[in-house]
This record gives sequence, structure tokens and C-alpha cells, in this order.
Amino acid sequence: MAKITTYDGQQLTEVLAANRGLLLVHFSSSLASSTETLRHSLQEIPADVASFVEVAEVDVPVTDSELIASYGLQQLPTLLLFCEGAIVERLEWTPDPEELAQFLLLCTSYYTVTRSE
Repeated sequence: MAKITTYDGQQLTEVLAANRGLLLVHFSSSLASSTETLRHSLQEIPADVASFVEVAEVDVPVTDSELIASYGLQQLPTLLLFCEGAIVERLEWTPDPEELAQFLLLCTSYYTVTRSE
């Protein structure tokens, strides 16, 4: 199971500036009905996959237009995968645990190879 770290927008900026690996960020809102479903999927990430990617959550206040614009958020929840601080993948739908695990397995395979070249 994956450990999910909660950040606010400023903390995320700082983490991304220092991050040299893979970071999956769940941009959530208590107003979005599928937030809990996606949170469950994130918690079910298998340990062998979770060892390659840090998982974080940012609760997005709907009034924070700067945060929304800076990450190009068009709907919530949204998952963004960062590699070395840059957005490399975006999911704007709610995958079930198996779909999310498969997505992350493919991404971790690709981006860990790409980073080492």
C-alpha cells in the first residue's frame, strides 16, 4: 500500500523543486464526488510499484485560481505524474486500483529507464 503525503500548493512547489524522482500528485476537492474513490485507488497501489513513485495529495480550494492555472487543472480530481519536477503524464478520470497500478507500472518502467540514460 502506498503512503500518501498531503501538501498545500506552496509545499508542492517546494517538493517539485527538490524532487529528482517520480511524484504522483492527486489534486482533489471535497466537492468532487470521485475524490474518495480515487484516494482508495491510490491507497491500493502495490508496494512493488509504490517503491518507485512518491504519492501526494493536494486539496484544491475552488477559489485558488493561481494553483488551478499553474497546473492546468480543468477538473477535479486530476492525477499528475511528475518526473524530476516536470509534468509527464495526466489522468483526468478516476481509474480503479488495477488500472492505476498498471498505469504506474508502465510509467515507472519508462521513466526510470529514461532518467538513467
